[in-house]
This record gives sequence, structure tokens and C-alpha cells, in this order.
Amino acid sequence: MVIAHAELTDEEKAEIESGFRISTLDRLLGTPAVRATLGLRITQNKLESSLPPAEIIRPLKRIVLDISKGKVVVTALKSAKQQADWVNGLGSDLPDRSKDTGLIKPVETLQESDFTPPPPAPVVRPRDKPRSVVQKNLIPKAAV
Repeated sequence: MVIAHAELTDEEKAEIESGFRISTLDRLLGTPAVRATLGLRITQNKLESSLPPAEIIRPLKRIVLDISKGKVVVTALKSAKQQADWVNGLGSDLPDRSKDTGLIKPVETLQESDFTPPPPAPVVRPRDKPRSVVQKNLIPKAAV
């Protein structure tokens, strides 16, 4: 999902393909406190969220890149407290929980169109005021 939707550079994709450790991600997402911080939950072995896709992908991208680049290793995330502390340290990459839609959706069903921002609303211009011309005659005198 991160490779498909996170707008990665070719270099970042190569790093993920060569250095990504799924066990570290699995350990993080297996911790309820981490999932809660990220706005995620697991139901019937499916990762779900009620956050907009952009809010889901931002922290996942950061986590996957940090694991791939070796900035975080599984030994630094052994306890639930270590994991929660590390995830809370993501700062601006954490999701904005105020954008919760209330509609729970499996993360795996997200499509490219879900990540495309809606088109801007059309600009509504006020109408021109009608001319207030008082017509005195039905047919102008010059036409007679």
C-alpha cells in the first residue's frame, strides 16, 4: 500500500524493496497503543481505519521509510512502551485525528482514487445587476 499510494521517489522505492523488515512493522502494528495513535484497528485480521486515506498513508510512509533506512530497528522496539514512545515521536507525520470520518474502511480496499484530492469547488461569481432603465415607450420614436 505504501509503495502504491505514498508518492515515493524511485530511490525510496528501491530502499523499501531492499531494506524493509516486515517483522518490525508487524511488531508495531501488533501493539494496540500504536494502532490507536495511528487511527487504526484490526478486525478479523484486516487493518481498518475511519480516517481519510491521506491521514493513514502519511504515518505509514514514515514508518516504512524509517524501517527501510535503518533509522529504527526491532531491538529498539521490544516493549509496548518503546513502540508507543517511538510512534508518538513521529510529530507532524502523525494523523490528524480530528479528521475522523466515522466510516470504518479496510485499509487494503483503498484505491488510487481515494488518495486523489477532490476538485476545487467552482468559483461562484455574483451576477451583474440588471440595468434599471425605465422604458417610456413600447416602440422608440426613432423607429417610427
